[in-house]
Amino acid sequence: MKLPGEDVPTIGDIAQAHGVSVSTAHRAFTQFKNDGLIEVSRGRRAVVRSVQLHRVGESLRREPEGC
Repeated sequence: MKLPGEDVPTIGDIAQAHGVSVSTAHRAFTQFKNDGLIEVSRGRRAVVRSVQLHRVGESLRREPEGC
């Protein structure tokens, strides 16, 4: 688990760590960004945002797009 302000692994690292394709990891990464769970800035690594716990639960309950 990452704490707010900590760096998020790269999409390639996520794919390798979880045994999924890069495209699958990219979809998850995009969903986390769209849900406001991570902050992405050009030229910098993505970081975990400080969020309210109920938003995390909503994000986890939602079925990923394309499933």
